[in-house]
Amino acid sequence: MIKHGGTLEEFLADPSVKGLPGLGDCSVLACNRQAVNESGTRLCHPHGKPFPALRREPGFDEEEWLRTAPSGSFGIEIGFRGLPGLFFAQLLFGLQHCCHRGARTEAGNFRALIDKTIRSSLARRLEDVPDPVANKAPGSC
Repeated sequence: MIKHGGTLEEFLADPSVKGLPGLGDCSVLACNRQAVNESGTRLCHPHGKPFPALRREPGFDEEEWLRTAPSGSFGIEIGFRGLPGLFFAQLLFGLQHCCHRGARTEAGNFRALIDKTIRSSLARRLEDVPDPVANKAPGSC
């Protein structure tokens, strides 16, 4: 680190002072957050926190975890990032069909279907997902 040697105002006005480049996206395929560390695998804070313990588990497959880890979305946000294009289209079509029928779809249930069933199955299309009906909440689509 280089010391500037002036006041904060001088530092902020100095044209030679440049910000550091970002670390890029989190290495988890489904995640849309920015990485916060670059020690080995670039991960955001939510994915980086459990990573060291996961890495110590016998048989841990880092590549598979990076492909299948949940998106880490929150609230009503649902992450489709990293899903094959056909899956994305099928899920949106199904959601639209449910809405036209007047069914209610809870964001948390839909996110759980994507993160816990679809991502972990490594399926390329909806028909290949093992028993997706078992994930449906009563009264929802």
